[in-house]
Amino acid sequence: MIYARHTRIHTAFFRYYSKWLMKKNFAAVKFVDDPGPTDRPVLIIGNHFSWYDGFFMNYYNSLVLGKKFHVMMLEEQLKDRMFLNKTGAFSIKPGSRDVIESLNYSASLLSDPGNMLLMYPAGEIQSAYVSSFRFMKGLDKILSGNDPEVRFYACMVDYFSERKPSAWIYFHLPPGECRDTECLEEEYNKFYRACIDRQNENRT
Repeated sequence: MIYARHTRIHTAFFRYYSKWLMKKNFAAVKFVDDPGPTDRPVLIIGNHFSWYDGFFMNYYNSLVLGKKFHVMMLEEQLKDRMFLNKTGAFSIKPGSRDVIESLNYSASLLSDPGNMLLMYPAGEIQSAYVSSFRFMKGLDKILSGNDPEVRFYACMVDYFSERKPSAWIYFHLPPGECRDTECLEEEYNKFYRACIDRQNENRT
């Protein structure tokens, strides 16, 4: 697998670049029901529908959490963008023997309160119009023996009457006892459907 290899210059650059992207390309980026800072390590689980997704959470981390940023990426995608490795990206290769190594590495990151880990358990970029998600296995192993704060987010992007889109990033904390893949999948899907309903209300 490919491990994260943070460098100070790349980390600083991507924090600046994420902020610049948000200001340049969006009329507003709104954090809804944000739990705020925490002293615990954080596992963030979200919907993966665009090129911007990692930048949204890098921006959020720099503004709110202030933790060391990590994101799990498919190995074939990371190999094409190895510069991301220097700002916290590491790999997973489904179907290979390296999967266990990637999961163990993820678990080790969540033993340190200074870390945050961003994951997209659906495993691939999907349309913004999907209504439910199927999570890949492995969350159980990542959370076993650790007690990070798990945060769900769902990003909804709309133009409405503006020239530029706005992004609504909704947050939710699943029940503390929800620590296996099946439970997290079910809870995330309930949360995501509620976010769609709330987003529709923004039209009025």
